[in-house]
Amino acid sequence: MPSNDIQTLLLDLCGVRVEIRSVEPALLRGLAEAYPAAVVEGGLPHARLGIELAGRGIVAWTDPAASLEEVFPAELDERFARRGEELLDRHSGIRLRAGAGRIELDGPAPAAAEILLFHVMLLAARRAGRDLLVLHGGGAIADPGKGALLLLGPSGSGKSVLTAALCRRGLACVSDEVLVIEGGRVLPYARAIGLREPPPEPHATRPAASGEIKHLASPCSLGAGQAPPGAAIGCVVLLEPYGASPSAQPLERRQAAERLLPHCYTGRKDPARLLLRLLGLCRGAACWSVRPGTPADTAALLQELAS
Repeated sequence: MPSNDIQTLLLDLCGVRVEIRSVEPALLRGLAEAYPAAVVEGGLPHARLGIELAGRGIVAWTDPAASLEEVFPAELDERFARRGEELLDRHSGIRLRAGAGRIELDGPAPAAAEILLFHVMLLAARRAGRDLLVLHGGGAIADPGKGALLLLGPSGSGKSVLTAALCRRGLACVSDEVLVIEGGRVLPYARAIGLREPPPEPHATRPAASGEIKHLASPCSLGAGQAPPGAAIGCVVLLEPYGASPSAQPLERRQAAERLLPHCYTGRKDPARLLLRLLGLCRGAACWSVRPGTPADTAALLQELAS
């Protein structure tokens, strides 16, 4: 593609610089809505890894070249069905395949590109010798000096809604969807919050990777503070089914660590070591089982627990 037509989205995820390029500005705008801190520039990218968007065709390039297995190791691909040199995402129907040192992805951009972006970030971290622990969850920074509050639970348990409610109380947003932990500290994953609820004001709306419609709200638009580059973990919350009013029960740390296991993206090849890491994560934190009520009331309870 002619270099003068290329635009590049510069994105920092957990200390990994990824560049996303395209000649189609609308595709980059979709990702810029999901990652409000990203910067768009003209011209060719310069990073050793990145993503190229073109309609439904999405390509990752790496230097040195990476295989499909290196980008999507077995411990991360539970949602994928492997068929030779191709992966099929069981949730969205997105197909990935490897060839000539490139990873090609066929699916609706930009939602599909986020799947590849996440795995490219993890690839770069592994190549740099970083040992990241990644969990499916959301989180916010509690009162100064109190550390980060992490929310874990299955899809639909209210993690994003409660993260947004905490942001509306002025807490800094660590992440929506993924929690990246390194050396016992949680790193900001600078993504907008995806909400199923009707937006209180106009926000970007687009299909998520699962096909459902979500609107995107940047944490700062909700009144959130600025997240630090890394925060100690002060509180771990396991979400239960909704109730009429919010309630909380303390969890023994080993019980909390065992319940965190299904929410881990990384470390599954060695479950014994993973459990030890989770026990260490919970050792210095207050652990709670919380039954949510309304978002506002539950956020007030969560802030009280974290403080």
